[in-house]
Amino acid sequence: MSGVDPAMWKALLAWSAKQTDLGAGGEGAAADAQARPMTEEDRDFIENAMKTFVVDEQARMDRFRELLSEKESDDNRKEWLEMKEEILDELLDWVEDLDHANDLHAIGGLLPLIDHLDSTQASLRWRAAAALGNMVQNNPKAQRQVTETGALKKLMRIMKTDEDITAKTKALYATSSLIRHNEEARRAFVDDDGVAILKTLVVSTDERLSKKALFLFHYLTSESKDICRLALKEGFLGAVVPRCGSKDLDTRDFAARVLLELMEADEEGLAKSMAKDLGLNVMLQDVERDIRESLDESRLQDEDTDTLKDQLRTIVRLREVCSSA
Repeated sequence: MSGVDPAMWKALLAWSAKQTDLGAGGEGAAADAQARPMTEEDRDFIENAMKTFVVDEQARMDRFRELLSEKESDDNRKEWLEMKEEILDELLDWVEDLDHANDLHAIGGLLPLIDHLDSTQASLRWRAAAALGNMVQNNPKAQRQVTETGALKKLMRIMKTDEDITAKTKALYATSSLIRHNEEARRAFVDDDGVAILKTLVVSTDERLSKKALFLFHYLTSESKDICRLALKEGFLGAVVPRCGSKDLDTRDFAARVLLELMEADEEGLAKSMAKDLGLNVMLQDVERDIRESLDESRLQDEDTDTLKDQLRTIVRLREVCSSA
């Protein structure tokens, strides 16, 4: 851990390894068949190490809060930016621990972190978004904390208007982590034009950003048929169809799954007509042929074969739905 005397941890590791070796019958076991009782000196050593750890954790949390809250000065802009990037990089790893993530708000560090989403520096915006994504991922308590701050609006603004692709991508990651299994945040996202924002990301020329947007949208459509119907009204079909012919397997797979969700939710049959006009039927025939040809190649790994077979089932089902009356 940062701030702890490295010699302390090295000595503690060496002592622990020695005890393990003795207890397992390693070197020195003949002279001492069983691990010896802990001496007063050993106990003091371990207690001191643990106290150092606790003190270090508190000092580290205080440091996060203070540096996150530090305002920019005209006198040291370069040094200030480097400091901010460094502390956010450190925070990225720190909040992956659930306890640390939940403690960030308690120590007063969450709101200053969210403020960085408004920074004029793209390097700070994307780091702040990435840290929030790590913080709330699979963490209901942190999700509630961040949802209550209104940070979602800032993330959505970045996705919608930011010119920096990395900032957009990290904001999308944070949004995806925040709204998954979080009904309040999911509703807020949809109500605040989130589907339309995702549409703009799906048609992005950045393949990675487009793929991640499709991934999130597939989650949303699988959760609610109402979202599917809303997406059809927003013209989402026209954004997704071209992605179904992508050479990237994941992009193609997510696009096909989203289209299947949209088609099956379309009660009036308008989506099928639109898809035909967009050339989806012909595209699906080509994709199915390519997948079958790939499956015939013996050089494929088992994992790749399973993935392609799964995609083939989705494509075949999608063709069936598109061809039905």
